[in-house]
Amino acid sequence: MHELVSSDTENEFGSATKAPDGKSISLMDYNNKPLLIAVSIVVLDKNRNVYISCDPQVLNVPN
Repeated sequence: MHELVSSDTENEFGSATKAPDGKSISLMDYNNKPLLIAVSIVVLDKNRNVYISCDPQVLNVPN
């Protein structure tokens, strides 16, 4: 994994931390307000030397 980018302008996410082995990225979701947040996890395909964007949709709904 290369990095995580998002449309979070309300500071719902804490800083992203990449694992030392590069296989995961973790962050805190403070879950304070309902938002639809666009997230992109950028990975590097080392075989082809290209970046790939994986974009799961994140629905932030506090209880």
